[in-house]
Amino acid sequence: MSTNRESSQTAWGLRIVWTGVLAILIGLIVFWPDPGDVAGSSGLTAWLDQLHAAGSLTWVTISRLEFTANIIMFLPVGATAWWWTASVANSTLIGFCATAFIEIMQSFAVPGRFSDIRDIIANTLGAVIGAAGCALVHYLLARRSSQTPEI
Repeated sequence: MSTNRESSQTAWGLRIVWTGVLAILIGLIVFWPDPGDVAGSSGLTAWLDQLHAAGSLTWVTISRLEFTANIIMFLPVGATAWWWTASVANSTLIGFCATAFIEIMQSFAVPGRFSDIRDIIANTLGAVIGAAGCALVHYLLARRSSQTPEI
């Protein structure tokens, strides 16, 4: 039978490993020299052009897809920050600082990449949503476990 101390050490180790894996994955995405389909270089632009020509999904653009992808990419950042801090405000600050660091490094250290305020907004929004989602789940689970069954 494991003790609370062993469980705490296991949870601590799991947090460290998950945070490291997440940092590596996001680092690979954001510091990769090719930023993706910015100039119509892949099939995504051609596919959207075909859809738009057919009158479908005309509101979907590369810019909107990129903004949404940035939000999705930072959902786990907010969730992980909340796992460490149990605070939506602190998780938001962590998400903002991480994305500011990324944007600064992209500007100065990654050829072909540049900073964009939309990335900072989308990434921070993703961190907020991820942290708020964790806070909501935590609240609901705590509320559920504190309710006594009626007899």
